[in-house]
Amino acid sequence: MMKKRYYILSFILLAGAFWGSVKNYAQPYYGFRISGGWANVSITSTGSISYNTKPIGYFSAGVFAEYPMSRENMYFEPSLMLSRKGFNLSFFYNFHLTFYYLEAPLMFDYRLNNFTLGAGPYFALGLTGNLRYTGTDFDGNKVDENERYYPILGKVKDEDDDKLYFNMLDLGINLGVSYQIDRYRIGFYFSRGFLPVNAPYMDDEEDKIFNKVFYFSASYYFNF
Repeated sequence: MMKKRYYILSFILLAGAFWGSVKNYAQPYYGFRISGGWANVSITSTGSISYNTKPIGYFSAGVFAEYPMSRENMYFEPSLMLSRKGFNLSFFYNFHLTFYYLEAPLMFDYRLNNFTLGAGPYFALGLTGNLRYTGTDFDGNKVDENERYYPILGKVKDEDDDKLYFNMLDLGINLGVSYQIDRYRIGFYFSRGFLPVNAPYMDDEEDKIFNKVFYFSASYYFNF
């Protein structure tokens, strides 16, 4: 819990510091962005089991702003996105997991002509999730079930075990490159989470699952 508080405080301080550094500069640009690609996870196992995960379709949509900074060709680019992440896993049954987040990337861009290199942290708040598992049970019966995932902050207690939970908070990094023509901009990015997707239980001995995404984005500037 202390680690999560540290991450949240660091994010707030970082956002505040950079907001203070850009708010007095030129009028920002605003726009709309959609993204699509492949979402998967990295799993850090505490035992000898090896997991073979496969990607699912990634999608996000939202708005962004772009603030010129004091250094030449440098821009601060916050955005607010609704995103879907998750993964597929075959382990006796076929599991399809999806998680929905309200995500706030904070990108720091260096622009050279029409090309932009960007990097920065993101902070995401889990909204809801879903688990679908299909296959055949030991009696040969077809199985096709859906269960909802609930976001939770902190550890799952024993009395909460009748529900499925995932970590409400996700914090990670985005890296990417983009190309702009007039009001339009396209890019390719990679993101990696630093906080586990799976909510810790009281014994805290579970494998750790971290989001990762490869995606393309298309942006439109309202006032460029």
